[in-house]
Amino acid sequence: MKHLVQIQITTQAGVELEARPGGPGAVIGRIVDRFKPEAVYMSPAHRAIYLVCDLTTSDMAELMLVSHRFAGQNPVFTPVIEGKEFGAMLGKALPASRKLFEG
Repeated sequence: MKHLVQIQITTQAGVELEARPGGPGAVIGRIVDRFKPEAVYMSPAHRAIYLVCDLTTSDMAELMLVSHRFAGQNPVFTPVIEGKEFGAMLGKALPASRKLFEG
């Protein structure tokens, strides 16, 4: 499933990354090579990376472990779908949720 992954880097982890040979770019490059995100964004306002990528549950666990090691905390995973898929998804979810709610 496609996820928006936010990796917020703590101040301490950021300072340690910057001191490593190659800085943070080397680790981020390996993450991008491994998970092949369709989009990668960096925040100019704080130490954060945003990825949009298809992830299995095993991928999520792997990304959580590596992110915690270099960022100092766990990433946030938000499932996302493309706008063109939203109507079909909602068309299935609404009747099913009504059935559960109403009995």
